[in-house]
Amino acid sequence: MFTYTDTTVDDGLLSTSPVVDLIAAGHDSQRLERQSNARTILSAYRIGLARFHDILTRTDELNPHIGHHADKACTGEISLQFGVSKTMAGSWFALGAKRDNLPIILSAYLDGQFSYRRAHLLATTLTGVHTDNLDHAQSDAIALAREPLTDTTLRDRLDALIIELDPDKAAADREKFTNNQNIRVTKDRHGHSTLDGCIPAAQGEHHRQRITTLITQRLCEHDSRSTRQRRVAALADIQGMTTLARDCTTSQCPAAAAVTTAPTPSAPVATTLTLRTGHLAHLGRYGTTDPTLADHLVPDSGDNREITPSALTYRPSRALIADILATDRTCRYPFCDTPAEDCDIDHITPFDHNDPRRGKLTINRNLAPICTPDHHRKHHGD
Repeated sequence: MFTYTDTTVDDGLLSTSPVVDLIAAGHDSQRLERQSNARTILSAYRIGLARFHDILTRTDELNPHIGHHADKACTGEISLQFGVSKTMAGSWFALGAKRDNLPIILSAYLDGQFSYRRAHLLATTLTGVHTDNLDHAQSDAIALAREPLTDTTLRDRLDALIIELDPDKAAADREKFTNNQNIRVTKDRHGHSTLDGCIPAAQGEHHRQRITTLITQRLCEHDSRSTRQRRVAALADIQGMTTLARDCTTSQCPAAAAVTTAPTPSAPVATTLTLRTGHLAHLGRYGTTDPTLADHLVPDSGDNREITPSALTYRPSRALIADILATDRTCRYPFCDTPAEDCDIDHITPFDHNDPRRGKLTINRNLAPICTPDHHRKHHGD
């Protein structure tokens, strides 16, 4: 529909065309943009590679650091030619370098099936997959990338794919990644510091749960601090520096009588670990992890027990809800990554309160987590 050469004509089309035509034209433009982006990045890779080889072939300049100089020259050339940062240039080069090992993914990327962000995510996740499983893994990963998933959900689904293909390698990769563990405290501005780090998933989930529990138990929605400030105050309580206390002026504050001792949930990590048949385990809001870690956290836990719900009762049992949350993990609505535990459990096909046998039953395959706004949108069409 668009000319792409006459801005006046295209501006007129944008103002006067029916919405249905704009949707079709928008999809076409999006695909063209992705195809163009793929060619830009893969061209940048070839340009950077040529510069890299040019440095290496200068025998008169060889020294022990020549390889490092070649790497810097490579990203520097891409940065110069395309006007991007050296960090971005390095990411472009890294993606292009995977073209030979991941030809199916790069071909789909050139075809405009997904964005650079998704192509980079797929390529990074599949790096190191054994060649015997690679074609199958690439095809499955592309199918996932086409689904209406947020990047966070897609990343977790890709992790699950890799773990199912080779659970032993997934466990080995996790052990190798421990070399990246670190905590950094650096000076920020105006009397503040920045805390950053990489810690084991179970430890991170433990801290997340304790901070959330403290805030829920001690504070109310009228607390004068922002959500971020409440988290910092809760961390200080956990560290033993202060006691997290309410900061609101509401006379009937529900948190007024809250206990001020730190919450100590029993087995905080184990309570958020869900095991399923196969090679998958799910750790709280962290997501999918390998079965070796699950066995370490909860020895001899085995697979989930068989669940027999009361199919003719509107409200699902706690066991059934737990199974659904472990399966979906996020809101089922397209491109929504609200955690499943914060969603409503909705009947996909409506439950008939007058005669449950006429409607769909309260069973796993007829239930899904949907966040409140999307739940309202589903039933009222807003």
